[in-house]
Amino acid sequence: MSERRVLTPTDARVAHLTPIDARIVDDYVVVPQGMTLKYLHSLDGKMIAHVAGWTAAGQDDSKVYDLYPLANAQHFTIFLNRAQQDWYDFGEPTKEARADGSGKLEIRERVR
Repeated sequence: MSERRVLTPTDARVAHLTPIDARIVDDYVVVPQGMTLKYLHSLDGKMIAHVAGWTAAGQDDSKVYDLYPLANAQHFTIFLNRAQQDWYDFGEPTKEARADGSGKLEIRERVR
């Protein structure tokens, strides 16, 4: 289990993040390339990904994705209005995927 992290004022200065529906496949969070996953959290049972670099075209037209392993995420908990929210902080993606004609992802090791 990862250690808990205390948020500092520096954490509050993260540049413009956009919440999008999280897509999770084989224990990876799937994000269109060109966007960077910063945080993931659960809200009313729905997983929300907070990304930097979001554009409508990038989200809707992407066929290439970065995959961030859930196992590497750093977990922290926020209590807001007496409700507990679990948040996850991510590093770099470890795999990438390309969508085939049916939308199924072909996952491979990330090439950079």
